[in-house]
This record gives sequence, C-alpha cells and structure tokens, in this order.
Amino acid sequence: MIEHHPIYTNLGSNKNDRLEAYRELFRDHIDENIIHEIRASLNHELVFGRSYFKDKIEEITQRQTRLGQAGRPKVEDEAAEYYVS
Repeated sequence: MIEHHPIYTNLGSNKNDRLEAYRELFRDHIDENIIHEIRASLNHELVFGRSYFKDKIEEITQRQTRLGQAGRPKVEDEAAEYYVS
C-alpha cells in the first residue's frame, strides 16, 4: 500500500492545500553562486557547507573537506639539503 509521507501530509488539510504548500517550497530559485559552489564540491568530491561543518566532518572522517593548494609543497631553505657536484 502506498501512503503519503507524514511531512507531506502535514503541509495541509486537503490535497489542494498540500499541493500549493509543496509548490511554494520551490518557488524561489537558488542563487547561482550557491549552485556553482555545490557543483564544485561535487566535482571534487568535497563537503559543501560552512567552515565549522567542514571542520567537524574532517574530525570525524579524518579526510580533507576543502581543496588543497595546487602544486608541490615548497621546500623551506633551512630544512633543505643541497648537493653540488
């Protein structure tokens, strides 16, 4: 048997009220910048959200949630070893 989800049922007392309330949820469009951030996060398999949320996810999963810097890490002069032949 198929039943409506309780949250959907709570949107209104009858079918027309529920349909109107559901449509109203999607009336406003998402800002283009947010869509871009969501897509970039998905493309790089990263977490989308605020910094404190990303920090918590990094803590739980022990994985990076933000893009790193491109390229190789720089070598510090004091720690570097140079060989002259």
